[in-house]
Amino acid sequence: MKDSSISLEEAKRLQALFSYHILDTPAEKDFDDIVCLASQICQTPISLISLLDHERLWAKAKIGVEASEIPREITFCTSAITQNNLFIIGNTLEDNQYCENPLVVGDPHIRFYAGMPLITPTGYKLGTLCVMDQVPRQLTSEQKFALELLSRQVVQQLELRQKNRQLANDAEMLQLQNQQLNEMHQRSEETNQLMSRFLSIISHDVRTPVNLLRGFLPLLTNDDIPAQEQKKVIDKISLMLVSTDELLSNLVHWTSRQIKGMSIHNQPINLEKLVESELFKLAISASQKHNLLINAMPSLTAWADYDILRFILRNLLGNANKYTVSGTIEVRGWEEYDLEGKEHLVISIKDSGRGMSKEQQNKLFNWQDKNSQPGTNGERGSGVGLLLCRDFISDLQGRIWLESKPDQGTTFFFTLVKYNQDLHRKQQPDYALKALTL
Repeated sequence: MKDSSISLEEAKRLQALFSYHILDTPAEKDFDDIVCLASQICQTPISLISLLDHERLWAKAKIGVEASEIPREITFCTSAITQNNLFIIGNTLEDNQYCENPLVVGDPHIRFYAGMPLITPTGYKLGTLCVMDQVPRQLTSEQKFALELLSRQVVQQLELRQKNRQLANDAEMLQLQNQQLNEMHQRSEETNQLMSRFLSIISHDVRTPVNLLRGFLPLLTNDDIPAQEQKKVIDKISLMLVSTDELLSNLVHWTSRQIKGMSIHNQPINLEKLVESELFKLAISASQKHNLLINAMPSLTAWADYDILRFILRNLLGNANKYTVSGTIEVRGWEEYDLEGKEHLVISIKDSGRGMSKEQQNKLFNWQDKNSQPGTNGERGSGVGLLLCRDFISDLQGRIWLESKPDQGTTFFFTLVKYNQDLHRKQQPDYALKALTL
């Protein structure tokens, strides 16, 4: 049984060899040129750049032989790396150590060997630059000197290769760090925008109803104001509280997802059932305004986040009801192909309300121009809901747009990913599908 133990010095030599990441790499012209030049200078048919690991000789470059590696125990280079200078065997048949070597008595019948150790700047001998012949011979002093120079060239190429590799790694690391910095900067910008939006909403959309409430409250304690007028004040306060509560609900829902970085949990959703659920919740408010709710959604299945989609429908349906009186609100859906041939779902929410001018439409999805007209019963709004819907629909890989004409109503459209059982089965979360309850 072969002893696999190695000395501490050999372990360090192997560590140095492995640090160059050169073993078993493809041929490289710089090394091929060196063995070709060594063979021509020394006038030998065989030349190798050999590297010795713990059990084999591997040739980084070679000329005159086919094999790229041989067992270490039969190589001449094992002896050569124990030397500091050129190691020469003029006639292998006369050498007691190698006269019966398989490379001598068999193919390629080596009779002459000369190997110069490849010595690293730290003193480790990785292998040799060697030349061989099938007849006994000697080298001239010029040939010996040339082999020494060429061996140093091999080491310099290894060092250069290692430095280039390190530079490439450093460049990759620098690129990664720059990418991380850019991502941090982007997150910082997004946080700043989030805070700016948040403060804008707080300073205007929340403060305004609070100030109005302050103005209305003294009227309720004024005995000189008729009860009928006080009831009107109470009705106005009620409307303001409802709209403010809606604003705060939207704001909390949106900011919590933004700040916590909540991920999207997509699942198959039956749109017909979800629309029916949201229309049911709107039914009392719609009946007070004599609006007819129509669920014309066919049996379609979307691949979306349940909470986000419910938020979108609630806001769009609420807006439709806010700006419609004695009219209809209809929800439809259908399958459609985009320009790339990918199938998706289109959902429309159409009302017969007051509609919008082009100028109003152009301001709908702009945070800087956000505003909202009072509803048909004086309902207030902040304009935030549609902006959040746009952001959430984008998170669901969809888009939103509208068609509207003054006094003719408005239709909002948005797209969703269609559920594909084969495509999305692996992506479906482990938790149970949420019940679409009324």
